Amino acid sequence: MSKFDIELDHTGIENIMKSSEVKSILEDIANSAVASCEGNYDVNSTISRDRCVVNIKTADKETYFKNLKSNELIKATSPNKRNKR
Repeated sequence: MSKFDIELDHTGIENIMKSSEVKSILEDIANSAVASCEGNYDVNSTISRDRCVVNIKTADKETYFKNLKSNELIKATSPNKRNKR
């Protein structure tokens, strides 16, 4: 087996992480998680200094307290649940 070195282009990776395609994929994942939850959740997406970020938060008090009791949002965004879809 031959040895070889891989050199990453950090600027290229940063451009991929900030791309609209990655942002769209993350928004789709967040929206599907919110769709499986009961209650009112907001999905906000931004592009930070070095990557796309998508946040999900409760939109009202009732959903907030329900989520505290049942951890619905954590369950909806867990990797094990996404793989079962």
